[in-house]
Amino acid sequence: MPLAYPSLSYPDPLTRDVVPIQCHSHNDYWRPHPLLDALRAGCVSVEADVWHIGQELYVGHSRASLVPARTLTSMYISPIREILETMNPNRSLSPVGVFDAVPLQTLYLLIDFKTRGLQTWNLVVEALEPLRRPDWLTRFDGTTLHTGPVTLVATGNVPFERVMANRTQRDIFFDAPLASLESSEDTNLTFKYNTTNSVYASAPLVQSPPPHIPVDKELESIVEQIKAANIRGLKARYWNTPPWPIATRNEIWTLLVNEGVGVLNVDDLDAVQRFWET
Repeated sequence: MPLAYPSLSYPDPLTRDVVPIQCHSHNDYWRPHPLLDALRAGCVSVEADVWHIGQELYVGHSRASLVPARTLTSMYISPIREILETMNPNRSLSPVGVFDAVPLQTLYLLIDFKTRGLQTWNLVVEALEPLRRPDWLTRFDGTTLHTGPVTLVATGNVPFERVMANRTQRDIFFDAPLASLESSEDTNLTFKYNTTNSVYASAPLVQSPPPHIPVDKELESIVEQIKAANIRGLKARYWNTPPWPIATRNEIWTLLVNEGVGVLNVDDLDAVQRFWET
């Protein structure tokens, strides 16, 4: 029987029974339902590869895959805005995020800049306005970091200096180089890459074939890299982790989680849900 009083239905059925897990939906735009599949799986982070062509920002793995309907706004900004509007019917209260079970969990939106140039950057800044206007973006005001329902992270063809240029209302953060976090700019009090300018620290999982559990120098490098990220308050993320053999993949996931990795970079959402439940 249809609900007689639709106004009494729960605000957002999408995530009301979802417990967020620290996973990153790699190449999220490939999924049958971009963004939504990741949220239903509990992923706290999603990724969009962005190309600037004309005056539009298209999403896709390569230029050949781009189509007019698949833009940063249509696939991510607008759906996120609609979810947050549903989750925040009372604008006089502090905003909550996309996960009803853990309302203070921010959603990390990783934008991989595939095209270079200041115009690409400016278009991304402009595209974020529907999330910026209601104060839903994490921002650094020059003194304090204010965590919002959405945290924007820039990676790819984005120079660190461009992120640092906004020193008073920064709401786009950097994906720091996990393999080279130490800098001559580090001091006893501050690090070049820190929570005021960066969120992730990422690197590929470098292995000689075939896929295997890291040992010896490989393991030592991973441990040191994750430690360096954690000291700086950043989330270590490894991409290029092997998808198979499944047992090896799961053991690598276990190793990374045990060592304190910030998020697991995943392609198989069902598999990471089962992994997190064990």
